Amino acid sequence: MLRLISFVAVSVALVMSVAEAATIEFLPPVHLGDTLNSAYHDWGPDISADGLTLYFSSERPPGGSSTGNIWVATRATTEDPFGPPVIVPDVNSLYHDTNPCISDDNLSLYFLSTRSTSGGNADIWRATRNFENDPFGTPALVSEVNSSSDDGGADISADGLTLYFSSNRGNGQGSYDLWQAVRPSVNDPFGEPTNMGSAVNSSSMEGHSSITGDDLTIYLERGGSSTRDIWVATREADTDPFGSPVSLGPTINSSAKDRTPTISSDGTTLIFASQRSGGLGGYDLWMTTAIPEPSTLILLVTGAFGLLTYAWRKRRS
Repeated sequence: MLRLISFVAVSVALVMSVAEAATIEFLPPVHLGDTLNSAYHDWGPDISADGLTLYFSSERPPGGSSTGNIWVATRATTEDPFGPPVIVPDVNSLYHDTNPCISDDNLSLYFLSTRSTSGGNADIWRATRNFENDPFGTPALVSEVNSSSDDGGADISADGLTLYFSSNRGNGQGSYDLWQAVRPSVNDPFGEPTNMGSAVNSSSMEGHSSITGDDLTIYLERGGSSTRDIWVATREADTDPFGSPVSLGPTINSSAKDRTPTISSDGTTLIFASQRSGGLGGYDLWMTTAIPEPSTLILLVTGAFGLLTYAWRKRRS
């Protein structure tokens, strides 16, 4: 009897571990429509942890083709479409303010800006507020992570302790690399940024990353001056380095530029910008849903059931 119990436990553990490693398939992306998109460039989305608020960049008026502003749209439930966007007050400037990232508590908004007081061409700024329904305060430079080069495309981990971003500073693998900076608590400054290494970065450009709520899966854009695609890298534990990214393939990526991904906290919804046909103009926002591979789970359960049946019959005989 003890042998059977042990066998069952091992079999169940095997099924669970393999099921967790099952691949995630994406549905074909859908255009988010003319409520969110415009005839201008719309890109750099970031979805809140509860899935009810979407921040993004747009060159629609006010602003224009030479600058970008940060906009926000909301919805009542995750089953509803997002409503008409409004420009985020007190955050935008006369310069390029784009690629927003909202913290999980909805109290800190990180973004890229080229405003004149920046130390480099583009830097990472942060605006904060005390309560979710408050307006954001005056943005401040996140000076400890910026350099004299371009720094942007930031994403903050769910616990607020790790900031991922893209930079073309020195000592990288390519033109732009992904970097990370950590801090001991949300009240402390970030430490010295470190390059995420040759496993994640390449001789191409890596930019605008987005990480899932469990810190185990990171989506990023990769490419060059004429091509951009969305890639994904994973790791077993949040203390491990990420493995080599893999392309999301032709279901998600197109022959046009596909970039600036944001993944929902639970890893089920991916929103990104694309220049593919079917849009309203320039970059538009598109969305896709990730689903487990059902055939893999069915095979795993069927196999485990067969093993358990065999063990039971052996015990009976």
